[in-house]
Amino acid sequence: MPDRPTFEPLFPAHAIERCAVTVVFRENLPEKTFSRAVAGASSAFSKKGLKPAESPPAAFSIDMASGKVGPPVGAQPRMFALPDGSANLLVGPNLITWQNTRYVTWSPFIGQFRDLAIPAISEFLENVSLASVRLEYWDRFNWTGTWDDFDAKQLIRIDAANVLRDWSRWRRQWHSHAGWFEQVGSLRRLSNVNVDIGEWAGVRPSVLIYTMMQDETNIPGYGESDPTSLNQDFVFERLETIHRDLKALLGTVITDSMAARISLNKEATS
Repeated sequence: MPDRPTFEPLFPAHAIERCAVTVVFRENLPEKTFSRAVAGASSAFSKKGLKPAESPPAAFSIDMASGKVGPPVGAQPRMFALPDGSANLLVGPNLITWQNTRYVTWSPFIGQFRDLAIPAISEFLENVSLASVRLEYWDRFNWTGTWDDFDAKQLIRIDAANVLRDWSRWRRQWHSHAGWFEQVGSLRRLSNVNVDIGEWAGVRPSVLIYTMMQDETNIPGYGESDPTSLNQDFVFERLETIHRDLKALLGTVITDSMAARISLNKEATS
């Protein structure tokens, strides 16, 4: 432990605990079409080492009239995961999600998703339209000292616009959750910045920063997207843009010294 307590990113090169990308479609695939899409993509998943999860995602249905919760109806989500559980791909009737807890750099992360998801995305887009593209990061920074000398100002900018006002007066556990919509071209973008101060492994002060951007198509009041352009190229172009913008957003939350420490702006593909 250094003489002066400080923050350490979760890993030597970065702080990313988890990263996820989600593509959402406007309608559910018909049950038979969904089953065919999953069956067709399963061989590609297997070649990449992903196996069907032993415990499928929990599902249920809600009667909107009565509010009663019942068993699921229609096609059910399917989960495929690496044997060590470090990454998984969820394919649902109206979405595809890729999540990884062993993020290294952007290129292999998004490259894996492209290789795995392109067949399923193509099947979806032949039948339903695109609703949104989302990217999420969970960055963790651990304090090397104790709560007695904890100093979040070594990590978080005093003037961070998306963290609750006067946050620096709270020394121990606290939470700040912010979200907003804005127009980006003809799209509506939802952004989130959540800061959670708690304990890592039950003993060490720790800061988890969640950042998310979701670009949504054809939202009234935000312009109309050309349906013919909402293809798989659009999906991956948006992800590249969101990735770049999320890095900039995180840079408005953490200090310049920590941004340099994790090479936040070193290269566009990191």
